[in-house]
Amino acid sequence: MAIISALFFAAALIGLFLPGYTHEVLGLCFLAAVILHNAGSLGFYRDLAAGKRKKDAAVILAIAAAVILLILSGCVIFLNYFMGASILPSFDWMTLHIAAAIVSFLLMLLHMKQEWS
Repeated sequence: MAIISALFFAAALIGLFLPGYTHEVLGLCFLAAVILHNAGSLGFYRDLAAGKRKKDAAVILAIAAAVILLILSGCVIFLNYFMGASILPSFDWMTLHIAAAIVSFLLMLLHMKQEWS
């Protein structure tokens, strides 16, 4: 499921250049893949809770924070630009969204490197 999650993440980035709501749909597919990936990794989380993998725990928490920022900023951008809402309109949501995407991607690569080495 890790590869599928990474592929949906890359597809969502490519989806920025495709018409309509492609980016948003691919982002939701990425979110679903991440949820399935985490649901299938319960043994990994048991090891984290037992304190056996401290480096992994730090990376996982950082990924969670970055992905939460990515999702929240994406939701606000969607509501503000596509639905006409006005949620903190002076805040630069796009910069936060892009930064969260970059950080999420780098942390996911680090996580994959840790798991596969």
